[in-house]
Amino acid sequence: MPIVTGPLFSLTARGTYRNTITFQRRGQTQTARSKPTPTGAPTPPQLATRAQIALCALTYNAQTQSTRNAWQTAAALLNSNGYAYWTQQWFAQASTPTYPPSIP
Repeated sequence: MPIVTGPLFSLTARGTYRNTITFQRRGQTQTARSKPTPTGAPTPPQLATRAQIALCALTYNAQTQSTRNAWQTAAALLNSNGYAYWTQQWFAQASTPTYPPSIP
């Protein structure tokens, strides 16, 4: 949902509305345009990264609630959330479902 602080096209609006129009601000200019759509097929590195993120999410959701709470507590010290910290450490520690990341 777009964030609007005044009438559209006047002060500031940003975001996409109903998956059709995107409002953005570049410098002092406010613009509205149709929602951009990617062209071409995803590249092999994009597909590999998407697969890793999906695996990361599945592994996180398979953890016990106490494990997720521990990640949440550790992430709070860094002004983050548990899932974001898990994902960061997943890639930093080259984790797998068999060897999930450990809290540093």
